[in-house]
Amino acid sequence: MRTIQRGYNGCCKWFTTFFLDFKQRIIEQYPLAFGEQIEEGGREFGGGFGERWGWYWAFVRLARELGINVREVGKEPLHESLTLLSFLTDESNEEQKNIKKHIK
Repeated sequence: MRTIQRGYNGCCKWFTTFFLDFKQRIIEQYPLAFGEQIEEGGREFGGGFGERWGWYWAFVRLARELGINVREVGKEPLHESLTLLSFLTDESNEEQKNIKKHIK
């Protein structure tokens, strides 16, 4: 009989490793959606607003764009939602750059 190794939280270590790897791949595939772009006019996830609201800001933004209730966002296809979120973030960053250019 095979013994299943358990982590500190009681989950199977394979299960935990699989989902951590999956999470890392998703973050790497959609850096704009996760605020990995750090440059002038860029947006860093984690400071102030991001710390207070976590994932909720992403759900609200997608719900507004798709014209659906926030509760329905979780039922949308993951990759499609993250691609849209990346596009919206990039578009917003470009608009901010253009505004800063015209103000100077």
